[in-house]
Amino acid sequence: MAPNLQLHRYLNLHDSEETHVFTFLLENPDDLYSIEVRSNQFRFGGLDWYVYTSRSSAEYISLYLRVVHLDKGVSANLKYAFSIVNPQNAKATVRNESPPEGRTFSEKEEVFSWGWKEFARKDRVCQRHRGYIYDINKLEIQLEIKRIRIFYEEELTLPGIDPTNPFTVIECNQFTVGGFAWRLVVYPNGEDMENRGKILVRLQCATGRQLSRCRTKIYLNEVYESDEVESIFPANEISETDRPAKFDGRAGQRLFDSEVDIHLKIEFLQLSYMVEEFIPLSNPDT
Repeated sequence: MAPNLQLHRYLNLHDSEETHVFTFLLENPDDLYSIEVRSNQFRFGGLDWYVYTSRSSAEYISLYLRVVHLDKGVSANLKYAFSIVNPQNAKATVRNESPPEGRTFSEKEEVFSWGWKEFARKDRVCQRHRGYIYDINKLEIQLEIKRIRIFYEEELTLPGIDPTNPFTVIECNQFTVGGFAWRLVVYPNGEDMENRGKILVRLQCATGRQLSRCRTKIYLNEVYESDEVESIFPANEISETDRPAKFDGRAGQRLFDSEVDIHLKIEFLQLSYMVEEFIPLSNPDT
């Protein structure tokens, strides 16, 4: 079905809560009585989303936010709110907010949608004299998102240390965030004599068509966390973070003569695209 809820405006408020406001217009509010209303897909926080209603109730308008796809191990936590705007009376605007801790969209838990089954009564919103419908036949719906957090998690087994080959490397599964393919690369016993005995973790960008800057934090066993690491990844090549996340071997309950299971989680704090441009410093003809 073609989207009938059009994204009209997007605003980044640049405030302390990292608020982003998406304004959608429904140009035939009577559709709420007969069909499922949904928006075009839009990208935010490195993931694709859309807004939709369901026809589960004849009396109430439902409103949901859905993530289009999450790779295995990927989850997103965000605070959000929906509003059905009354342009004639702001106090009559219908608004509902997620809990303070936000909602988590998770591939592992098979949770891809959050919202409200009974957001507002249809007869309240769709009757023109109540002020919600303007410009003859338009209804405005706002989605407000605050502080999106993107995670990837993976369980893996570190092998026992082989004295003849102490610096082994483990490449974790590949996953996608922001249109880039990533994987965690683990050094169970460090990558050199200086870091021997430590568990080192680097983020690798496996594919990317654009130059990107990424700021991340890595967690081990849900208890230990690394410092934030910011790196620039060149376009069209495989590259890793300049500085690895480092954990003492004891943090992973490391027994060097036996295997040990660990849980790794990476949080994407920031992911942005950069544009490369060649600027000549002098005119070769002069």
